[in-house]
Amino acid sequence: MKRLTAFCFLFLFISGILFLSGQSVSSEEFINEGIALFKHKRFSESIISFRNVILNPEAESVKADAYFWLSKAYMVLGKLDDAERSLEFYLDNYPDHGYFTEAFYQKGRLLFMQGDYQSSIQVFHGFIIEYPDSLFVPNAYYWIGECLYSLGLLEDSAKIFSKVIDEYPRSYKIEAARYKISLLDFKKRENELLKLLKWSHEESLKTIEEFQRREKTYEQAIAAYQRKIINFNKQDEQSTVSDLQQENILLKEQIKELQGGSSAFISIDSEEGVSKESASEAKLKSIKEEALEIKEILLSWLQSGQSIPESK
Repeated sequence: MKRLTAFCFLFLFISGILFLSGQSVSSEEFINEGIALFKHKRFSESIISFRNVILNPEAESVKADAYFWLSKAYMVLGKLDDAERSLEFYLDNYPDHGYFTEAFYQKGRLLFMQGDYQSSIQVFHGFIIEYPDSLFVPNAYYWIGECLYSLGLLEDSAKIFSKVIDEYPRSYKIEAARYKISLLDFKKRENELLKLLKWSHEESLKTIEEFQRREKTYEQAIAAYQRKIINFNKQDEQSTVSDLQQENILLKEQIKELQGGSSAFISIDSEEGVSKESASEAKLKSIKEEALEIKEILLSWLQSGQSIPESK
Protein backbone atom coordinates (compact mmCIF):
# COMPACT_ATOMS: atom_id res chain seq x y z
CA MET A 1 0.00 0.00 0.00
CA LYS A 2 2.79 2.37 0.87
CA ARG A 3 4.55 1.46 -2.36
CA LEU A 4 1.36 2.23 -4.33
CA THR A 5 0.97 5.61 -2.64
CA ALA A 6 4.56 6.52 -3.35
CA PHE A 7 4.13 5.52 -7.01
CA CYS A 8 1.01 7.67 -7.36
CA PHE A 9 2.79 10.68 -5.83
CA LEU A 10 5.74 10.22 -8.17
CA PHE A 11 3.38 9.95 -11.16
CA LEU A 12 1.56 13.16 -10.25
CA PHE A 13 4.87 14.99 -9.69
CA ILE A 14 6.22 13.96 -13.08
CA SER A 15 2.89 14.81 -14.76
CA GLY A 16 2.95 18.28 -13.20
CA ILE A 17 6.48 18.89 -14.45
CA LEU A 18 5.49 17.76 -17.93
CA PHE A 19 2.36 19.96 -17.82
CA LEU A 20 4.33 23.04 -16.84
CA SER A 21 6.94 22.22 -19.46
CA GLY A 22 4.14 21.95 -22.03
CA GLN A 23 2.77 25.36 -21.04
CA SER A 24 6.24 26.91 -21.43
CA VAL A 25 6.71 25.41 -24.85
CA SER A 26 3.26 26.63 -25.85
CA SER A 27 4.14 30.23 -24.86
CA GLU A 28 7.43 30.07 -26.74
CA GLU A 29 5.55 28.85 -29.76
CA PHE A 30 3.14 31.78 -29.54
CA ILE A 31 6.02 34.22 -29.37
CA ASN A 32 7.88 32.64 -32.27
CA GLU A 33 4.69 32.44 -34.28
CA GLY A 34 3.93 36.13 -33.58
CA ILE A 35 7.45 37.22 -34.59
CA ALA A 36 7.24 35.19 -37.80
CA LEU A 37 3.88 36.78 -38.64
CA PHE A 38 5.33 40.24 -37.91
CA LYS A 39 8.29 39.66 -40.23
CA HIS A 40 5.90 38.53 -42.96
CA LYS A 41 3.99 41.80 -42.43
CA ARG A 42 0.92 40.02 -41.09
CA PHE A 43 0.74 42.48 -38.24
CA SER A 44 -2.87 42.03 -37.15
CA GLU A 45 -2.36 38.27 -36.81
CA SER A 46 0.90 38.75 -34.94
CA ILE A 47 -0.94 40.94 -32.41
CA ILE A 48 -3.28 38.04 -31.62
CA SER A 49 -0.31 35.76 -30.88
CA PHE A 50 1.38 38.33 -28.64
CA ARG A 51 -1.83 39.01 -26.74
CA ASN A 52 -2.34 35.30 -26.14
CA VAL A 53 1.05 35.20 -24.46
CA ILE A 54 0.27 38.26 -22.32
CA LEU A 55 -3.07 36.80 -21.21
CA ASN A 56 -1.51 33.47 -20.28
CA PRO A 57 -0.66 33.54 -16.53
CA GLU A 58 1.85 30.74 -17.05
CA ALA A 59 3.89 32.66 -19.68
CA GLU A 60 5.61 35.13 -17.41
CA SER A 61 9.05 34.38 -18.80
CA VAL A 62 8.15 35.56 -22.30
CA LYS A 63 5.75 38.39 -21.52
CA ALA A 64 8.50 41.00 -21.90
CA ASP A 65 9.06 39.83 -25.48
CA ALA A 66 5.32 39.92 -26.10
CA TYR A 67 4.94 43.52 -24.89
CA PHE A 68 7.92 44.68 -26.97
CA TRP A 69 6.74 43.09 -30.22
CA LEU A 70 3.16 44.05 -29.53
CA SER A 71 4.15 47.74 -29.30
CA LYS A 72 6.02 47.52 -32.62
CA ALA A 73 3.05 45.85 -34.33
CA TYR A 74 0.71 48.57 -33.07
CA MET A 75 3.11 51.25 -34.34
CA VAL A 76 3.18 49.74 -37.82
CA LEU A 77 -0.62 49.68 -37.91
CA GLY A 78 -0.80 53.28 -36.70
CA LYS A 79 -2.50 52.37 -33.43
CA LEU A 80 -0.31 54.80 -31.54
CA ASP A 81 -2.21 54.90 -28.25
CA ASP A 82 -2.09 51.09 -27.94
CA ALA A 83 1.57 51.16 -28.94
CA GLU A 84 2.31 53.76 -26.27
CA ARG A 85 0.64 51.70 -23.51
CA SER A 86 2.53 48.53 -24.44
CA LEU A 87 5.88 50.28 -24.86
CA GLU A 88 5.64 52.27 -21.64
CA PHE A 89 4.70 49.10 -19.73
CA TYR A 90 7.73 47.33 -21.18
CA LEU A 91 10.15 50.20 -20.37
CA ASP A 92 8.82 50.54 -16.83
CA ASN A 93 8.87 46.82 -15.97
CA TYR A 94 11.68 45.25 -17.96
CA PRO A 95 14.76 47.56 -17.78
CA ASP A 96 17.18 44.64 -17.97
CA HIS A 97 15.52 42.85 -20.87
CA GLY A 98 17.41 42.25 -24.11
CA TYR A 99 15.18 44.53 -26.20
CA PHE A 100 15.33 47.47 -23.82
CA THR A 101 17.88 49.47 -25.88
CA GLU A 102 15.78 49.20 -29.01
CA ALA A 103 12.62 49.97 -27.01
CA PHE A 104 14.25 53.21 -25.83
CA TYR A 105 14.93 54.09 -29.48
CA GLN A 106 11.39 53.11 -30.49
CA LYS A 107 9.99 55.51 -27.92
CA GLY A 108 11.63 58.37 -29.80
CA ARG A 109 10.08 57.13 -33.05
CA LEU A 110 6.66 56.82 -31.43
CA LEU A 111 6.81 60.40 -30.21
CA PHE A 112 7.75 61.52 -33.74
CA MET A 113 4.75 59.62 -35.13
CA GLN A 114 2.55 61.33 -32.54
CA GLY A 115 3.82 64.74 -33.71
CA ASP A 116 5.60 65.55 -30.44
CA TYR A 117 8.84 66.58 -32.16
CA GLN A 118 10.46 68.37 -29.23
CA SER A 119 10.02 65.39 -26.91
CA SER A 120 11.18 63.06 -29.68
CA ILE A 121 14.42 65.04 -30.08
CA GLN A 122 15.02 64.86 -26.33
CA VAL A 123 14.50 61.08 -26.25
CA PHE A 124 16.80 60.48 -29.24
CA HIS A 125 19.43 62.78 -27.74
CA GLY A 126 19.26 60.86 -24.46
CA PHE A 127 19.48 57.57 -26.36
CA ILE A 128 22.65 58.66 -28.21
CA ILE A 129 24.29 59.71 -24.93
CA GLU A 130 23.22 56.53 -23.13
CA TYR A 131 24.08 54.09 -25.93
CA PRO A 132 26.74 55.71 -28.14
CA ASP A 133 27.83 52.35 -29.59
CA SER A 134 24.35 51.15 -30.51
CA LEU A 135 23.58 50.30 -34.13
CA PHE A 136 20.53 52.53 -33.78
CA VAL A 137 22.59 55.72 -33.22
CA PRO A 138 22.69 56.77 -36.93
CA ASN A 139 18.94 56.10 -37.10
CA ALA A 140 18.46 58.28 -34.02
CA TYR A 141 20.39 61.10 -35.70
CA TYR A 142 18.29 60.69 -38.83
CA TRP A 143 15.04 61.00 -36.87
CA ILE A 144 16.37 64.08 -35.07
CA GLY A 145 16.86 65.56 -38.54
CA GLU A 146 13.27 64.64 -39.43
CA CYS A 147 12.01 66.31 -36.26
CA LEU A 148 13.93 69.50 -37.06
CA TYR A 149 12.61 69.43 -40.62
CA SER A 150 9.05 69.09 -39.33
CA LEU A 151 9.65 72.03 -36.98
CA GLY A 152 10.71 74.15 -39.97
CA LEU A 153 14.38 74.32 -38.87
CA LEU A 154 15.63 73.44 -42.33
CA GLU A 155 19.26 74.48 -41.96
CA ASP A 156 19.64 72.56 -38.68
CA SER A 157 18.01 69.47 -40.16
CA ALA A 158 20.36 69.65 -43.17
CA LYS A 159 23.35 69.60 -40.80
CA ILE A 160 22.02 66.45 -39.08
CA PHE A 161 21.36 64.66 -42.37
CA SER A 162 24.86 65.60 -43.54
CA LYS A 163 26.23 64.15 -40.30
CA VAL A 164 24.51 60.83 -41.03
CA ILE A 165 25.97 60.81 -44.56
CA ASP A 166 29.49 61.80 -43.52
CA GLU A 167 29.89 59.84 -40.28
CA TYR A 168 27.71 56.78 -40.87
CA PRO A 169 28.13 55.84 -44.55
CA ARG A 170 27.01 52.24 -43.90
CA SER A 171 23.86 53.21 -42.06
CA TYR A 172 20.49 51.95 -43.19
CA LYS A 173 19.40 55.59 -43.28
CA ILE A 174 22.12 56.78 -45.65
CA GLU A 175 19.89 56.85 -48.75
CA ALA A 176 17.04 58.46 -46.85
CA ALA A 177 19.44 61.14 -45.57
CA ARG A 178 20.71 61.84 -49.10
CA TYR A 179 17.16 62.14 -50.35
CA LYS A 180 16.36 64.60 -47.57
CA ILE A 181 19.41 66.71 -48.45
CA SER A 182 18.30 66.92 -52.08
CA LEU A 183 14.77 67.73 -50.92
CA LEU A 184 16.10 70.50 -48.69
CA ASP A 185 18.07 71.97 -51.61
CA PHE A 186 14.92 71.97 -53.68
CA LYS A 187 12.97 73.46 -50.78
CA LYS A 188 15.56 76.22 -50.43
CA ARG A 189 15.33 77.11 -54.12
CA GLU A 190 11.55 76.98 -53.90
CA ASN A 191 11.53 79.38 -50.93
CA GLU A 192 13.86 81.76 -52.76
CA LEU A 193 11.60 81.64 -55.82
CA LEU A 194 8.53 82.27 -53.67
CA LYS A 195 10.24 85.25 -52.05
CA LEU A 196 11.15 86.59 -55.49
CA LEU A 197 7.59 86.11 -56.74
CA LYS A 198 6.20 87.75 -53.61
CA TRP A 199 8.56 90.70 -54.03
CA SER A 200 7.68 90.96 -57.73
CA HIS A 201 3.97 90.83 -56.92
CA GLU A 202 4.33 93.52 -54.25
CA GLU A 203 6.30 95.70 -56.64
CA SER A 204 3.66 95.18 -59.33
CA LEU A 205 0.93 96.21 -56.90
CA LYS A 206 2.92 99.31 -55.95
CA THR A 207 3.42 100.16 -59.63
CA ILE A 208 -0.27 99.70 -60.36
CA GLU A 209 -1.25 101.81 -57.37
CA GLU A 210 1.22 104.54 -58.39
CA PHE A 211 -0.07 104.45 -61.97
CA GLN A 212 -3.68 104.68 -60.80
CA ARG A 213 -2.78 107.57 -58.49
CA ARG A 214 -1.00 109.44 -61.27
CA GLU A 215 -3.79 108.68 -63.73
CA LYS A 216 -6.33 110.12 -61.32
CA THR A 217 -4.12 113.19 -60.79
CA TYR A 218 -3.80 113.65 -64.55
CA GLU A 219 -7.54 113.29 -65.06
CA GLN A 220 -8.20 115.90 -62.38
CA ALA A 221 -5.62 118.24 -63.93
CA ILE A 222 -7.10 117.77 -67.41
CA ALA A 223 -10.59 118.47 -66.11
CA ALA A 224 -9.32 121.61 -64.39
CA TYR A 225 -7.57 122.78 -67.57
CA GLN A 226 -10.68 122.09 -69.61
CA ARG A 227 -12.74 124.21 -67.24
CA LYS A 228 -10.18 126.98 -67.43
CA ILE A 229 -10.17 126.85 -71.24
CA ILE A 230 -13.97 126.98 -71.38
CA ASN A 231 -14.06 129.90 -68.96
CA PHE A 232 -11.23 131.63 -70.81
CA ASN A 233 -12.96 131.20 -74.17
CA LYS A 234 -16.20 132.59 -72.80
CA GLN A 235 -14.44 135.54 -71.21
CA ASP A 236 -12.32 136.11 -74.30
CA GLU A 237 -15.35 135.88 -76.57
CA GLN A 238 -17.30 138.33 -74.44
CA SER A 239 -14.30 140.66 -74.29
CA THR A 240 -13.87 140.45 -78.08
CA VAL A 241 -17.55 141.18 -78.73
CA SER A 242 -17.46 144.11 -76.33
CA ASP A 243 -14.30 145.52 -77.90
CA LEU A 244 -15.71 145.14 -81.40
CA GLN A 245 -18.92 146.86 -80.41
CA GLN A 246 -16.96 149.76 -78.94
CA GLU A 247 -14.79 150.03 -82.03
CA ASN A 248 -17.89 149.91 -84.21
CA ILE A 249 -19.43 152.85 -82.34
CA LEU A 250 -16.21 154.85 -82.60
CA LEU A 251 -15.92 154.15 -86.32
CA LYS A 252 -19.48 155.31 -86.93
CA GLU A 253 -18.82 158.50 -85.00
CA GLN A 254 -15.62 159.12 -86.97
CA ILE A 255 -17.47 158.62 -90.26
CA LYS A 256 -20.11 161.14 -89.23
CA GLU A 257 -17.44 163.64 -88.27
CA LEU A 258 -15.69 163.13 -91.58
CA GLN A 259 -18.92 163.55 -93.45
CA GLY A 260 -19.71 166.79 -91.56
CA GLY A 261 -16.18 168.15 -91.97
CA SER A 262 -16.19 167.36 -95.67
CA SER A 263 -19.37 169.41 -96.31
CA ALA A 264 -18.05 172.47 -94.45
CA PHE A 265 -14.76 172.29 -96.23
CA ILE A 266 -16.42 172.16 -99.65
CA SER A 267 -18.55 175.31 -98.99
CA ILE A 268 -15.59 177.46 -97.92
CA ASP A 269 -12.69 176.40 -100.09
CA SER A 270 -12.14 176.90 -103.77
CA GLU A 271 -13.24 174.49 -106.47
CA GLU A 272 -9.67 173.23 -106.95
CA GLY A 273 -9.20 172.68 -103.24
CA VAL A 274 -12.56 171.01 -103.02
CA SER A 275 -11.63 168.67 -105.80
CA LYS A 276 -8.34 167.60 -104.11
CA GLU A 277 -9.77 167.26 -100.63
CA SER A 278 -12.86 165.46 -101.92
CA ALA A 279 -10.66 162.74 -103.44
CA SER A 280 -8.74 162.29 -100.17
CA GLU A 281 -11.87 162.28 -98.08
CA ALA A 282 -13.54 159.84 -100.43
CA LYS A 283 -10.62 157.43 -100.13
CA LEU A 284 -10.58 157.76 -96.35
CA LYS A 285 -14.29 157.25 -96.19
CA SER A 286 -14.01 154.13 -98.30
CA ILE A 287 -11.37 152.69 -95.94
CA LYS A 288 -13.45 153.48 -92.90
CA GLU A 289 -16.55 151.95 -94.38
CA GLU A 290 -14.61 148.85 -95.35
CA ALA A 291 -13.28 148.57 -91.80
CA LEU A 292 -16.76 149.07 -90.42
CA GLU A 293 -18.07 146.33 -92.69
CA ILE A 294 -15.39 143.93 -91.50
CA LYS A 295 -16.17 144.76 -87.88
CA GLU A 296 -19.85 144.13 -88.43
CA ILE A 297 -19.07 140.75 -90.05
CA LEU A 298 -16.89 139.78 -87.11
CA LEU A 299 -19.51 140.92 -84.67
CA SER A 300 -22.16 138.92 -86.50
CA TRP A 301 -20.03 135.74 -86.37
CA LEU A 302 -19.29 136.08 -82.69
CA GLN A 303 -22.91 136.71 -81.77
CA SER A 304 -24.02 133.65 -83.77
CA GLY A 305 -21.66 131.46 -81.69
CA GLN A 306 -19.57 130.29 -84.68
CA SER A 307 -15.78 130.40 -84.85
CA ILE A 308 -14.16 133.35 -86.62
CA PRO A 309 -13.23 132.40 -90.22
CA GLU A 310 -9.56 132.57 -91.04
CA SER A 311 -8.45 135.21 -93.54
CA LYS A 312 -7.16 133.83 -96.82
